[in-house]
Amino acid sequence: MSVFRCLMLSLLGVVLGVAAPAQAQSIEPGEWEGSMTLPNRAMIPFSVVISVNDDGSQTATITIPEQGVFEQALDEVTFDDNSISFAWNDIGAAFEGRLGANRKAIVGTVQQRGLTYPFKLTRPEPRPAFDDFIPREEQRWRGVAKLPGLDLKFMVTFTPVPADTGWTGVVDIPIQNIEALPLRDVRFDDEVHFTIQLDAASAPPPAVFRLRRTGAETASGTFTQAGSQFLVELSQITDPNERVELDRPQTPQPPFPYAAREVKYQSDVDGVTIAGTLTIPEGDGPHPAVLMITGSGAQDRDETLMGHKPFFVIADHLTRRGIAVLRVDDRGVGESGGDIMETTAETNVRDIITGVDFLAEQPEIDSSRIGLIGHSEGGWLAPIAASRDDDIAFMALLAAPGVSGRELMLMQRDLVRKTVGVPPTQRQKESEAHAALMDAVVQGLSEEEIAEALRKLARLERVGAPDVEEYADQIVEQQLAMMQSVWFRDVIDLDSRAALRQVRIPVLAITGEIDLQVPPEENMREIRGALDAAGNTQVELVTMPGLNHLLQTANRGLPSEYLAISETISPDVLDLLTTWLQEQAGIEGESSAMD
Repeated sequence: MSVFRCLMLSLLGVVLGVAAPAQAQSIEPGEWEGSMTLPNRAMIPFSVVISVNDDGSQTATITIPEQGVFEQALDEVTFDDNSISFAWNDIGAAFEGRLGANRKAIVGTVQQRGLTYPFKLTRPEPRPAFDDFIPREEQRWRGVAKLPGLDLKFMVTFTPVPADTGWTGVVDIPIQNIEALPLRDVRFDDEVHFTIQLDAASAPPPAVFRLRRTGAETASGTFTQAGSQFLVELSQITDPNERVELDRPQTPQPPFPYAAREVKYQSDVDGVTIAGTLTIPEGDGPHPAVLMITGSGAQDRDETLMGHKPFFVIADHLTRRGIAVLRVDDRGVGESGGDIMETTAETNVRDIITGVDFLAEQPEIDSSRIGLIGHSEGGWLAPIAASRDDDIAFMALLAAPGVSGRELMLMQRDLVRKTVGVPPTQRQKESEAHAALMDAVVQGLSEEEIAEALRKLARLERVGAPDVEEYADQIVEQQLAMMQSVWFRDVIDLDSRAALRQVRIPVLAITGEIDLQVPPEENMREIRGALDAAGNTQVELVTMPGLNHLLQTANRGLPSEYLAISETISPDVLDLLTTWLQEQAGIEGESSAMD
């Protein structure tokens, strides 16, 4: 095993509470618990259970919850009344300890790979056997996982297996759109164990939960995923109506002062069904309208991400103010057919034009006042569609790239790594490996060659860490299929500048000052240059302070912040976008249904 995995990981540095020790007069079989102090002063809680077999041989197991190690068998176990020694040969660690002068604790040292650091173990106070009074009935428990900068809330429902002593369970994680996902490897007694594992090929590594009951209705422990460990707390829910709610105050709630119609139409590329929602303002039409184009990856019509629904928020805001909005599911998502990962940019552009044609056919829509709103990758595709279709009257680009896919991916990755403190020399090595990976994809190299290029980049990201190979394997498992997809190969070469040089309709481009995924300076400069080359004077480019790639008010702009931010999209962006669209559609003075 590689987690403990040298006892040298720079872990969370959080020490689990340890019960007051029972006095020990000698080293006896049973459980001993305490912590070791690593050279970087991180304290790692662990416990050891020592035993004497019927034949007199001595054995022991070690548990290190923060590192996902549970009941690992130890080697070369020897103990008597006053001293103990054991080894973990797989990782080259040797423990030696003696009962201290006060006869209450074992104190000793761990030697591993030339390093020596101390440990201390005591006998725990006896714990009540909670399983004696666990009712055999369905139970709902509220969970909180302590992630860096975020308390991730979830809910677990445990159900007893009929005619058995075992339990099953399901988990709801609203912030990740997970509902009633079956748990694996469920244990529900004094110990609460379960594993969360998605079945998709691109799913993240399993999350392994190991908790110990601290009361009849509480438990605490850790979960381990991809070599990282985080603290977890569970508490039983007695209110049958209680739900885990996300803090997403901008998500629209009914009743709505406008009509919402579920629609479907067929792509003129291959007949695939495109499904979406058309929201139509109150009052007599025909109304101006916009078609919304999502960012990269498989997105639903609301562009749902980490509990946020930015396209729903924008659509609601615009429709209340006189602008009809069509937002659609990507291919292979929701009610749309096809597979977005096997779709080229050319197909996506033709789907956009088909959507514009669909809008123009609706009796409530003014076909002379139809525009586009593209976010992120959608902002790449919108100019290409606008350069081909004269029926598109105006276009708004949100956090849109102005460079090629290859340039953007190198740029965004380097900026994120810089923001988290990676030194320039290391970033340069990673950028070279990243470029080589994209070359392998574009050149159509074999799966093995692409996997090795991806593994090389992953190793550089984790250089010096004892779990580097495990990390590299996980990255390959998660990302290799995506790297070989039609979409990824196509997006590397995607570039909207040639199309922008042909666009002469009104254009609004909004970006966030701290967008690390589409860095504003470089991309807005290229968008401006291409539109200037077109001779387009109807252009407004706005970089808004303190906003990230999702156009949320943020701290540093890191993608890891998206989850913790309750704001879905800055109200200033909504107001700017709405005012500009109303001006293009000639309705700035018209009355509309407000919030």
